[in-house]
Amino acid sequence: MSRRVATFFDMKLYARGRSRAEGNTADFPAQPKSMSEIKQLVEELLDGGDNFLSRGQSDKADKYYIAHTDEVDGHWVLLINRCDPSAPDSVYSNPESKERTVNEKLPGQGSEYSAHLILNLKPVKGGEYYFCIIEASYGAGLGSSAITNYFAHVIRHCKKQKPLLFKIPNIDGSCDKKGQQNIVHLNHEVELHGHISDTFKTDLQSGALGGIELISYKTEGGKWDDAGFVKEKHRVIKLALEKNLIGDAVKTVTDVLRKAKTDGIAEMRVSFKDGSGSPNSALLSVDTGQLATDGRYLKRYYISSANNVSSASIEQVNHAIVKEVLKSLE
Repeated sequence: MSRRVATFFDMKLYARGRSRAEGNTADFPAQPKSMSEIKQLVEELLDGGDNFLSRGQSDKADKYYIAHTDEVDGHWVLLINRCDPSAPDSVYSNPESKERTVNEKLPGQGSEYSAHLILNLKPVKGGEYYFCIIEASYGAGLGSSAITNYFAHVIRHCKKQKPLLFKIPNIDGSCDKKGQQNIVHLNHEVELHGHISDTFKTDLQSGALGGIELISYKTEGGKWDDAGFVKEKHRVIKLALEKNLIGDAVKTVTDVLRKAKTDGIAEMRVSFKDGSGSPNSALLSVDTGQLATDGRYLKRYYISSANNVSSASIEQVNHAIVKEVLKSLE
């Protein structure tokens, strides 16, 4: 039985107004739907029998769907299940009695795993971020990358089913031939920024700061050849650290983060050696100061044995597990 673990994030929702229609082209930042609005749309579609199925082109590709939703202690909880058709048939045996049973999958079936996505509907940090938790068993294939992609699919599916709710006026104020203001698509993107564990500060403080790199995407897409085939991805600014740098490493990193934010830098990579001399690094979001990717320093909470379920997949939101995770925040 795999141990279940909760990881902590801030979910950021982006939106852009986009259109490729002739005479009505657009690509501009826009106000995203609130999490409460998304919840309402999702619940309406679920009530109608939709399960927000996401699947690849291959018969062996993973399938994701919403198995159940509920509200627990003021949080919106989605039970997201992953079906893996490529998994082998399960085998159970009892060597003492020489019994062996093979459970053969039927066509379209696969091994299933479940994750709780626990969302706070109240925005934080400027209104575009929402505190969230992912709770799943180890090896479930339902980490931050999978959940980010799937939640983006959920919003796109809402747009597909209710397209009129995802239309906004073109920011340029242009009108069609009838004099009505041009309308464009409201497209959403999703990011997860991981909460930093206390271990990061401890290791940074007890070790030696090795390097800081600032990453900017302000000129992303810039052309570097005449044909336009070579485009800029990002720029990296390497900061020089004095060899005799002495002081609070955490404060140094915090000061650089503050300065980088005012300069429009997107991310900061910190390299250092911990107290034992082992090299480490962390990629931080300058906007939030949280982790831009998963890694060693992601904040985690391990579910107690009392609430650890025997199956990797469950059918409904497990209130005991969700409440235990939320209680860990107190």
